[in-house]
Amino acid sequence: MDANVTSRLLNFHASFHWEPRFSNRTNDIFSKWTSKNDVVRVIVLGMSLHHIMHLQEDSSQYSEFKRGLTELLPILQRVAKHNKVVWVKQYTVIDNPFISSIFYNHMNNLIQIRPSIYQFNLLVANILRDSGIILWNTGDLIVEGYIRSCFVLPRNDLEFTGKAYFSCPDLVHPGFVAQAYATHLFLNEACHITNGDV
Repeated sequence: MDANVTSRLLNFHASFHWEPRFSNRTNDIFSKWTSKNDVVRVIVLGMSLHHIMHLQEDSSQYSEFKRGLTELLPILQRVAKHNKVVWVKQYTVIDNPFISSIFYNHMNNLIQIRPSIYQFNLLVANILRDSGIILWNTGDLIVEGYIRSCFVLPRNDLEFTGKAYFSCPDLVHPGFVAQAYATHLFLNEACHITNGDV
């Protein structure tokens, strides 16, 4: 599902494109951003934990992702000549076997979540090395601290959040406060990036 948000007050436009797999549409989306433009663009890429877990389950999907990102890289590098392209590394989580068996019972419970994230981040870093694409993980410490505090000090804030964001109880989702801080940090860094400070 794609979405667009425009703020005249902030002179800001955001487009969200959801692509579960690399495809010709993915290439088309990035290709339209390869030309130089007066508009300052910060293009943010990443992958959800849900899809990372599926990659780890199925080696063919893992290989397909690796091939897809490698093939997309030349287009990303052309985009990065006139825009700032940022890959947000997947946040770490608490790898609790009991919790993972509850929330990922439709997946192979032998898969460990944390090592899967580490391997995925490493794969992306290796493919994007020296490409001009920025790897961003500044929010990781905030998110990991929040999730660790949930593990040590259980909270009952589930009733105050939407079902799509379990917050503390699943030890995976960072929660609204941590996400807000991480987003604030990212926007601050993005402004510095566009001004050439980073």
